[in-house]
Amino acid sequence: MQAHARRSAPRATPISRIPWKSPAILTDLKLDDATIVAAVLHDTIEDTSTTREEIDRLFGPRIGKLVEA
Repeated sequence: MQAHARRSAPRATPISRIPWKSPAILTDLKLDDATIVAAVLHDTIEDTSTTREEIDRLFGPRIGKLVEA
């Protein structure tokens, strides 16, 4: 979440607060952990200086692949 901490959504809601709605929905749908984590991280590579390699190191290559997709 540090990677998104300074960004804001259109209504000045910090980006760091927005991703938590998706994981709650995906949890209710009983999706796997990797999908839920990727939902939280989905724009991290595109919108920040965080690299795929960093995601792989911190969360594993399966999640890195999902985030990059």
